[in-house]
Amino acid sequence: MVRIITDSYCGFYQNMFPDNVSVLPVSFNFAGEEETVYRDLAYYSNDDFYRRLSLGIKANIVPLTKEDILNTIKEAAMKGEDVLCLAPSYYVASSTVRAYSDAVTLAKDAYPALNIEYVTTNNISVGMGLLVKDLSKMAEEGYSLKELMVYINENINRYKTIFYWPNIEQMRERKFISPIHFKLHKLCNTMPIYRMDPDGVLRDEKDVKTFSAAQEYLRNNVDEHARNLYVVHSHIEDEAVEFAATLQNYHDTKVSIVEMNKTLGSIMGPKVLGLSYYKKNN
Repeated sequence: MVRIITDSYCGFYQNMFPDNVSVLPVSFNFAGEEETVYRDLAYYSNDDFYRRLSLGIKANIVPLTKEDILNTIKEAAMKGEDVLCLAPSYYVASSTVRAYSDAVTLAKDAYPALNIEYVTTNNISVGMGLLVKDLSKMAEEGYSLKELMVYINENINRYKTIFYWPNIEQMRERKFISPIHFKLHKLCNTMPIYRMDPDGVLRDEKDVKTFSAAQEYLRNNVDEHARNLYVVHSHIEDEAVEFAATLQNYHDTKVSIVEMNKTLGSIMGPKVLGLSYYKKNN
């Protein structure tokens, strides 16, 4: 059996996965209350979290440590399980990715007989989560660690993530946008739509002036061969439901809705609308 270890950058909580997946909750705190650290778990209210963000209170990520990851690897090793670690994009979560790398190196030294692999998915949110879901299903069906790695190498770039991200002040603070591009957005009164590229970098794909223009662009830029299509939002449920209904008229695949968790909300802020899906063969 293969144990898959990932974290809340994947956009889903532990209860969204079978027992062969361990989702490590990333922690966060609020500006001015740094001594109080919260874990990104389902029971912590999204309403309270996004209420604070809407008041201008900044949330900060407290990255996973190598000890967090190593402890979970140890549990799997003690059960005789093989281990597959799936990390988020280095561009978005460099400290967490380094923690995975260090933990896997230590695990190989501590457990020489352990079969373990580590992959940076070059993704975040449900695009990353869908990969985890597909791999966990394959592992349940008896696929080996080696076979899972073959699948990853052949399919990792089929998992897509694209976001309308209106919080350009937050982008500037987190250095996802250059000072020049920030000034251009302010001057032109535009907001960016970002796509995760195959290297795990957020690319400014389109600039729009209105939320409706963002919806139209997102709708028109979903691959016609998409499956497992998710609308991802940060506390704009009514708009997400309406958008999902519109998308359903254009696509045969089921359109699901998921609210952005606190890990991603800490990075991107409120009022984000995005899409994640798997691009099938033509």
